[in-house]
Amino acid sequence: MTGIRLATAREADAACDVLRRSIQECCVEDHRNDPAVLGKWLRNKTRDTVESWFAWPAHYPLVATVGDEVVGVAMLARPGKIVLLHVDPVWRFTGIGSLLLQALEQKAQRSGVSTLRVTSTFTARGFYEAHGYEVLSKTSAAYGTALSMAKRIGGNVCACESSRAEAWA
Repeated sequence: MTGIRLATAREADAACDVLRRSIQECCVEDHRNDPAVLGKWLRNKTRDTVESWFAWPAHYPLVATVGDEVVGVAMLARPGKIVLLHVDPVWRFTGIGSLLLQALEQKAQRSGVSTLRVTSTFTARGFYEAHGYEVLSKTSAAYGTALSMAKRIGGNVCACESSRAEAWA
């Protein structure tokens, strides 16, 4: 059975492995197996960096687990930006990414965020579009060109226009 819950520091190693494998194996359309692009993209995907992301109070990190195995990782940053959403390649297309995204959207909505934003790979574009996200523009990322996408999730004020940071409590 799949579980979605807050990530802990002790899961940083497993989450880092999911991130790295997802990028290397699933995002070929974006990095084109170019060692320089992969090196730049993976440079900060270390256990220590992931642990620091999980510990940062402005982040809302989640893991998806099957049994004791971490099979997905996602993270929301204030105000209303999805900064991570990766699934272990073995578990891709099983609904785990959708469960993680739904959990992030619910948390953002409970926190008063009305619009969620994400910088998406071309690989993930169809996933986000299937969940109601729209492409706003092209932008740059460590791996090259990316897509700035957004979805209105409710509320009255766009997260990008909010004058205060949303509390995750």
